[in-house]
Amino acid sequence: MQYVIGNQGVQLDVGVVRITITALAHAAFSGVMGYFLGRAKFERMGRGWLPLGLCLAALLNGVVSWSLGRVVRRGLDHVPLYGLATAGAVALLTSAVLLYLMSRLRRADEVTEAREA
Repeated sequence: MQYVIGNQGVQLDVGVVRITITALAHAAFSGVMGYFLGRAKFERMGRGWLPLGLCLAALLNGVVSWSLGRVVRRGLDHVPLYGLATAGAVALLTSAVLLYLMSRLRRADEVTEAREA
């Protein structure tokens, strides 16, 4: 909403793309921060662990925002969609890495439980 109000409206094609990619990207980046928070809480990671997670989530958010900004400034008709592709790729790659890390931790936990039993 802030984007739409700040620009006195928006082209429908650009607005839909920006809102969709931004929502999916923010969900993925909150997953990054949640991963770092969970590891810090349950595995007693060092002091730099949480700031590292915050910096990583902020960096990823910056890449997506910058990429989408290129699409918005020029419109979908004038850009070969590199900005859109970059933003989407960052969001999808982040989600894939999180899924991999969570499955790896789950398998390690199952192995630990099997050894204790």
